[in-house]
Amino acid sequence: MWSWGVVHYGTTCDVRASKCRRGKIWYALILVLSGGCWQSGDKYDRLPISGTVTLDGQPLAAGYLIFEPMNGQPTQSGGMIGQGKFDVPRKSGPIAGKYSVAIFSGAEAPVGNFAPGTPEAESAVKKVTGERVPSRYNINTTLTADVKQGDPNVFAFELSSKKQASGVVSLPKADQK
Repeated sequence: MWSWGVVHYGTTCDVRASKCRRGKIWYALILVLSGGCWQSGDKYDRLPISGTVTLDGQPLAAGYLIFEPMNGQPTQSGGMIGQGKFDVPRKSGPIAGKYSVAIFSGAEAPVGNFAPGTPEAESAVKKVTGERVPSRYNINTTLTADVKQGDPNVFAFELSSKKQASGVVSLPKADQK
């Protein structure tokens, strides 16, 4: 019978376990000495972004937004909108620069207490399906955002379904919670 053990100073050791322990010790030592220098591998100095989105004065219940570079930045970013708020962490955020912002609404549940399959329920579903955000804020967007190094990068997108123009308001650092 083949044995993986070796005699070492009068005792038997499992060669595989010994190598595994040494490997773990070296790995731990390298991690400690590196001091957390290893990153996710992304070479860009990304920034977190957050803020609010309202449509006709009401928080956008669900949707998503996309930050598209305007000045040749190598990163595009975006995130989900829930209850009128979005929060994109640093690891997914954009780098500093000017961005075109596109906002899309998400599917929302119909309002009311209707039995499924009834004409009332179908009518309620038809009212909430489709894109609620006007095209001037998504496929033909007029929205922009300036992401800056050292700023809180908190944005308030106030959208209107009416023909009047609307835009983005950058909130001062004191308003950030």
